[in-house]
Amino acid sequence: MDFSNKKNNNLNPVQPEKSPVYVNDANIKNPYQQSQFSNQNLNNQNLAENLGFNQPIHNQTRPNFTKKQLENAEIPNQIAKEIRLQKLSLTGIIFIGFVLLFISAFFVLVHYLAPIVNDSQLKIPLKFIPHPAVMIILMIFSLLFFLIGLIDFNHLRIGLKSYKTDLLMGVEKIPYFLVRNYKALVARPIYMNWISFSIYLWGGIIIGIFFIIKTATKDNPSMNTEIIIMISILASTLFIHIISLFFTRARKGNISAYYGYEIVPFDQVKDIRKRTNRICMVIFFVFLTLVLFIVIIPWMIVRKNKNKPIIPFI
Repeated sequence: MDFSNKKNNNLNPVQPEKSPVYVNDANIKNPYQQSQFSNQNLNNQNLAENLGFNQPIHNQTRPNFTKKQLENAEIPNQIAKEIRLQKLSLTGIIFIGFVLLFISAFFVLVHYLAPIVNDSQLKIPLKFIPHPAVMIILMIFSLLFFLIGLIDFNHLRIGLKSYKTDLLMGVEKIPYFLVRNYKALVARPIYMNWISFSIYLWGGIIIGIFFIIKTATKDNPSMNTEIIIMISILASTLFIHIISLFFTRARKGNISAYYGYEIVPFDQVKDIRKRTNRICMVIFFVFLTLVLFIVIIPWMIVRKNKNKPIIPFI
């Protein structure tokens, strides 16, 4: 037997004939393509039924706990503190709205009763009775404040009951009212900055006008009282501004420290800040335009018609 030929054949196997491969060749198969089962019993529908995926899902029923059980629910200290602050804030809004609503309604009633009732029975001088138009506007705004406070307080009560129910069931989720409060805390510093900036700007302008009048005229009485009042307003605004920023930051940090992350995604926080800045900017420039066209320009026209310089003291 000739073993040399076998050895040579093993060393030099017959190579398959290579054919050119084209990109659009339909015979090319993906080596990573998943094999297709020919068994019809292993299709997706039957497999899902065998595993029980298509069975009806029964939601866990929420028991109706008693009021005493809900009161005994242990709420984390950070969340309980935020709930107390929110209740205090809404109670203040309701109280302020109720007081302003009562005062405005009282003066509107007194205004229309004044021609009927004698001054001795009314016991309020007519010069101290405001115009009803102003009081009606105040009544509308105070009624809105009162109703908004009541609605938000009711929503907080419902959300708190649902949160306590989840805690008693052993399920801890981020309550909706907490997410809403966090979004409000994101927007609050922006509103506070714009409001404070407006007060600083207009207050500084008014104080400057008072100083100019005081130094340029000799016949007018002293304006020290007005200047002191405006400086007090600016100082109070600065104090409230600083306290509000620290207080808001502490509340946000309190919530984030408990959960270990910001409960509102960064994209939503960014959108809230952008939208709030846009709203405040529009309001500021609209108010500036109204002051320019309603107050300053007519005042300059009146001075020009009286042959006085348009800008005084120049």
